[in-house]
Parts: sequence; structure tokens; C-alpha cells
Amino acid sequence: MTNLTDTTLALFDSLADDAGNWSGTPLFDGTKELRGNLTQLKRAGLVKSFMDDGNSFVSFTEAGIAFAAERGFTWYGYGFEATRNSARAVAAAIKAENKRTKTESRATFWATHPAERKAYNRERAAIRRAAN
Repeated sequence: MTNLTDTTLALFDSLADDAGNWSGTPLFDGTKELRGNLTQLKRAGLVKSFMDDGNSFVSFTEAGIAFAAERGFTWYGYGFEATRNSARAVAAAIKAENKRTKTESRATFWATHPAERKAYNRERAAIRRAAN
């Protein structure tokens, strides 16, 4: 398999993590740069993409499912389930890419999107209450 960049690996992990929400075929709505990373995944034979109602979706090949298993995901026929370690790896890769490309930081996002921050805080508080 070709060498995949950190950003491409982060995209793969993100798609695998989201696959369970989309019956195994997650929606892809990425930037121009991420479309390049998706192309790298397709050339490596890990995923295929298709259009439906004007939206782009991704399906995993057998090689993609095997690769996901190596990265800590378990395939259940309808999507993957991630281990905590792989979720942490995704977050670390995205954080590294954000630093590299100097994209909007979380603090900047929250400062410019107060309504989303309030909704996020309410959701997190509800999760914490349910956990206790």
C-alpha cells in the first residue's frame, strides 16, 4: 500500500468513525484539500465514492475494512466501532494538521459561534449528568 499522509489517515479514521451513523457509507462533504486526501484513499484501494441526490458518500472496500481493523476499528456490517485509542489518534492527527495549515482554532470557532458553544455545553452537561 502506498504511504498515506497524516491528514489522509485522519480522514480515513474520521470516515470509519462516522460509518456507523450512515449504515457503513458515510457522507463526505470535504474541502478541496480533503478531496485530494480522499483520492489518495481511493488510489490505495481502501474506499470507493459514489453520488446520491447530489451528495458524495464513501464505501469501504475489503482492503479498507482490513486496514480499519489494523487501526483499531471493528466492522459490524453496518459500520465501525472505534476503540478509545483510535479516537484519540484521530483527534491528535486533526490537531496536528490544524497547526500545520493554521486553520481556525477551537477557541476562535467558539468565540465566533456563541450559539453553537451554548448548545455544545448543554449537550456535554447532559452527558455528564447521565453518566453520574
